[in-house]
Amino acid sequence: MTDGLRVLIVDDNPDDRTLAARELAGEFPDIRTIEVADAAAFETALEHGGFDLVITEFRLAWSDGLSVFREVRYRYPEIPIIMFTGAGSEEIAVEAMRAGLDDYVLKSPEHVARLPLAAGAVLERARERQARRRAEESLRSSEAHLRALFASMSDAIFVLDRDGRYLEIAPTSPELLYRPADEVLGKTVHELFPSEQADHFLEAIRRALDTRSTVAIEYMLPIRDMDMWFAASISPMLEDSVVWVARDITERKCAEAALRESEERFRVALGNSPVVVFNQDKELRYTWVYNPHPGFVAETALGKTDAELLPAEDAARLAEIKRRVLDTGVAAREEVRTIIGGQAFFYDLTVEPLRDVTGNIIGVTCASADITERKQAEEAVRQSRRQYETFINACDDMAFLKDDQLRYLVVNTANAEFLGRPKEDIVGRTDQELMPPQAAEACRRSDLLALAQQGVVVTEEQAGGRAYELHKFPVLLEGSRLGVGGWARDITERKQMEEALRRSDERIRELLGHRVRAQEEERARMAADIHDDSIQVMSAVALRLETLRRRLSDPEALETVRRLEETVTSAISRLRHLMFELRPRVLDEEGLAPALRVYLDDLSKQAQIECTLANRLDVEPPPAARTALYRIAQEALVNIRKHADAKRVDVVLEPRDAGYAVRIADDGDGFDVGTAEREPPGHLGLAAMRERAEMAGGWWRIESTPGSGTTVEFWVPAEVN
Repeated sequence: MTDGLRVLIVDDNPDDRTLAARELAGEFPDIRTIEVADAAAFETALEHGGFDLVITEFRLAWSDGLSVFREVRYRYPEIPIIMFTGAGSEEIAVEAMRAGLDDYVLKSPEHVARLPLAAGAVLERARERQARRRAEESLRSSEAHLRALFASMSDAIFVLDRDGRYLEIAPTSPELLYRPADEVLGKTVHELFPSEQADHFLEAIRRALDTRSTVAIEYMLPIRDMDMWFAASISPMLEDSVVWVARDITERKCAEAALRESEERFRVALGNSPVVVFNQDKELRYTWVYNPHPGFVAETALGKTDAELLPAEDAARLAEIKRRVLDTGVAAREEVRTIIGGQAFFYDLTVEPLRDVTGNIIGVTCASADITERKQAEEAVRQSRRQYETFINACDDMAFLKDDQLRYLVVNTANAEFLGRPKEDIVGRTDQELMPPQAAEACRRSDLLALAQQGVVVTEEQAGGRAYELHKFPVLLEGSRLGVGGWARDITERKQMEEALRRSDERIRELLGHRVRAQEEERARMAADIHDDSIQVMSAVALRLETLRRRLSDPEALETVRRLEETVTSAISRLRHLMFELRPRVLDEEGLAPALRVYLDDLSKQAQIECTLANRLDVEPPPAARTALYRIAQEALVNIRKHADAKRVDVVLEPRDAGYAVRIADDGDGFDVGTAEREPPGHLGLAAMRERAEMAGGWWRIESTPGSGTTVEFWVPAEVN
């Protein structure tokens, strides 16, 4: 575990951010999260930094996961990044992983538990990369010192690349060279030495580079008609080159002829690639220990048995294995558990008989590899599996996983109850073996569709008088096989509520339609009353005033009558305008285009706006459609007069899709549509226009940008609902 882990979680959805934080907290108790839900918070988090890991959703309202990944990687190249998403695809995952994404985890129930495991893995890899980078930087910085050191050494020193090609030869001891330096530089070991020996050299070079550690070998070369032995230390320099320091050990090798038994001991130990290597005699007393377990000192173990060093039960188990090897002469390999310092450790133990030069068994030689971390990981996987099963079985939704033959691999309790069988009776079977033919075929088709589309497929299906919503998606199985995962939710109540809501909406629209028709009828009646009564009366008054003016001669009286005539004329004009606003007679008598032309002429006079009308209608809309189109256009033009500060308005009428479309564009101030639609109801009349169009069975939309004018477009069918 990691103390004080700081995680940046980038996700629009607060529930998903909580999910990610909760899953990580199970593995990292001291986790501290920085949650980001929008672009501003993301930029602030990047400026402040201070996080160890980034978890990001792919689909964001303000960006996307790949952009988040690139921005973080640009600023913080060492920070590991995991895409934790429910909206990605295999293509996106491949693209992200190729770009350097550390891991990709789906938000599906069967994958979410992998998030803490993925986090631990990418953090460990990040630590390894940082350690490797520091080591490489240190190595590069010491190269100059190394070159200076070459000059003071008497050993043979070479620099070779990964292919075993000699890049440099230090002028230290030319008498130790296999050939003169000018014959060696630029050539590979395979061009200079016998094949078997060259292979040995090349393997050592590549092992040093791959492990980034020093490799020691000993070898013999014929130089000046004599066999000379060398001890070589091969150490990585840069990414693809090593320094090879060879020391003449010919005298030492001659003295070691009597130590063949020791050489055999090392050969066995190194042949088993040990972590801890040791020998014990026939009484199982330690006689040699190499690389002992931390906390043990080799010298203190020599001469002692396992019973003197380990708990009794553990020592007895080890003694039983080793005595069996002593008795049978057959090597053994087993996984063992032992307590050291109060802590349990697991080892992969290899025990072989140790023989003297005559072949007699004189003890055992052992190699013990610490596999504690692997065992802990296996237990963690088992625990994760238990948690996963607990989670999906507690879910009311039905969850399942099928193989590439559409046989069930996993089902949860809800699914088993739906199928009416125990889980163990479902696993390994197909839907054709578990469901009625029609339902099984529907499931098979949606399974194949999910595999074909390589994405989530959502369907609704009926079973047992209930409605279900199914989500299915491809799942990569072992061996690169594709299976199908999914879940199903009972949506019967939701569908019933949707149907009730639809009926309610239809009733509301019907009532609104009655109201609109009543309003139009009342407007028409009021307009007729104004025309037949008020305007006629005021016209009669105007005539009588004109008659009176002709009979008067007094200037003061004539001025009074003149002002009265102006007042009456103004009143008649306002009444005619009011009558037009209520229900223009031209709309009923001549049609939509003439009515709009009259309205635009009036708008042009009142607001000094240049207005154009392009009438592309080949037939006049029916009365109901004509009224709806006129009223929506009227509301849009009122908005332009009141708010737009426009200099020009262009109106286009045209037939479209068994109906009629109107487009009204101005060059006014424009505005932010999103802000306007969040204003209190009635602002700019946007809601009223949209509702009137939708109530008629049509649509309405608006485009506007501050400083760039506004365009309103709407469509109404010929047969208005």
